Amino acid sequence: MTRRTRLPHPGRPPVRSLRAQLTVANVVLLALGIVAATAVSVLGMRYYLLDQIDTELVRTRDSLGGSKQTLRQIDSLSALMTTESDRMGRLVDELLVLARLDQRPELRKRNVDVCRLARDAAQDLRVQQPDRPVRVDADGAVLVRADEAGLRQILGNLVGNVRTHTPADVPVRLGVARADGEVRLWVADEGPGLAPEDAARVFDRFFRAGGGAGSGLGLAIVQGVVRAHGGEVTVDTAPGEGLTATVTLPSCTEKAAQAE
Repeated sequence: MTRRTRLPHPGRPPVRSLRAQLTVANVVLLALGIVAATAVSVLGMRYYLLDQIDTELVRTRDSLGGSKQTLRQIDSLSALMTTESDRMGRLVDELLVLARLDQRPELRKRNVDVCRLARDAAQDLRVQQPDRPVRVDADGAVLVRADEAGLRQILGNLVGNVRTHTPADVPVRLGVARADGEVRLWVADEGPGLAPEDAARVFDRFFRAGGGAGSGLGLAIVQGVVRAHGGEVTVDTAPGEGLTATVTLPSCTEKAAQAE
């Protein structure tokens, strides 16, 4: 029996070769599909992650915004607490000064040049309020037998009173003069002045005209220190006419002046 061998058609690929090629093509397509699906999946994941990151960034931004607001509130509260703490500290110091004055402490008296202290106080005011016109009538030297720290406190409180209760451009004048065995020291401003009923109470402890700024103890301390030196302090004022505070102290005798 004769076996016939089928020869391939010259223009047609063998069947097995064609099937193999189709199989390979299917595999390639499947691989491409997998790659494409993976790419889509990865891209989708990327977009998802980007969306999540964006969401978290927005939350973080909002959180930081809230934190900044909170920090600003904390800073504001901290500043307020510092201011109030300083004010309470000054109040306590002033009360302690008054308590010591009530006990009539022994003063460390020596010859003190009041003119020099007045010039120092004026210079301090110029530094603190450069726009305020300040005039000083305190040439030369005028001596008193006194506690220098106490006199500096008197001047500091009188000048501080002007700084606190008058506009920063209101003129102020400090002066010193000797007459009839006494030394007069004054601080005068051209501010709004006081009504008679307020002027009568300026040396009362905790009195503040019109409920204004300050502790209401500054002039009470001035009066206490002046009295401890055997002197007196007065005010001359009227509405719209400013205020002049005058401190009168015993003058240093020639013998006492030569002793130092």
